[in-house]
Amino acid sequence: MGNYLVKKISVIFLSFLFLSFLFFLFFQPVVLIISFPSIKLITKTEVKKELSSLNSLKKIFKDATLEQSSANQIIDHLIKRKVIEILSKRYKISVTKGDINTEFEKIISAYDYDKFAKVLADYYGLSIEDFKMRLRTKLLERKLKEKVTLKIRAKHILVKEKEEAEELINQIKKGADFSDLAKRHSLDLATKDLGGDLGYLSKGKMEEKFEEVVFSLNPGELGIVETELGWHLIKVEDKIGFVEDFDKWIKEERNKMRIILFPF
Repeated sequence: MGNYLVKKISVIFLSFLFLSFLFFLFFQPVVLIISFPSIKLITKTEVKKELSSLNSLKKIFKDATLEQSSANQIIDHLIKRKVIEILSKRYKISVTKGDINTEFEKIISAYDYDKFAKVLADYYGLSIEDFKMRLRTKLLERKLKEKVTLKIRAKHILVKEKEEAEELINQIKKGADFSDLAKRHSLDLATKDLGGDLGYLSKGKMEEKFEEVVFSLNPGELGIVETELGWHLIKVEDKIGFVEDFDKWIKEERNKMRIILFPF
C-alpha cells in the first residue's frame, strides 16, 4: 500500500512537471496574471513585438526619452492592458468589431489609408490589425471608466442671497416642485429652462465648494453652498458608479491580483 501511494504521487508529480514543461515551451510566458475566474498571460512574443515597435521609433527619431524605455516598462504597460481586460470582463463590458472599425474610421478619415498603413509599418512596426488591437484596449478602458466612475445627477437653483435659498428649501419641503422653482427663480440662464438640471457630474469638473456639497448628498437630499456666483440650492437626483479616481482604482485592483513574473 505504501509503495503504491509513493508511485502514484511520483506519477502525479512527473505529469505535473511534463505539463509545466509543455506550457512553458508552447506559451513562453513572461507574466501570469490570476484574478479568478480570469487568467491572463503575457508571452515573449507580445513583449518582443512591443520592443520591436519601440526600436523602430528609436532608429527614426533617436529620442533620448525612448532610449530610457526598457523591457520592464513594456511589461508593466502590458500588465495594465491585461488588467483592463480582466476588469472589463468582470463588469460585463465588451468591444465589438463594429466599435473598433467605427473608431478606426474616425482616426483615418483625414488620411490616405495606404499612407497611414505605411507610417504604421515604417515608424512603429505595426500592421493595421495590430493598430486595431490597440484600439480595442483603448475602447475597453474608455467604456470601463465610463461605467465605474462615480457620477451624480443634480439640479440647482442659483440665487443672490442665502435667505432666498433657505426660503426655497422651505417651499420644497412643503411640496413645491424643484424644477418649477428653478424656472421661476434661478439666475443660471443655462439651466433655468431645464428646471436647473445639470446632468451627470463627475469629480474635478466643478468649483471645489460646489463639488464638495454635491458629492456629500444622497439622492433626494438638498443642500446649499455659496460660490462666487451666488448661493446654490442643490438637489441630487441620482448616483451611478463608485470610483472617484480611475487611475488609482486600476492600481488598487492590480495589487489585488496574483501576478507572477518569469525570467525574460
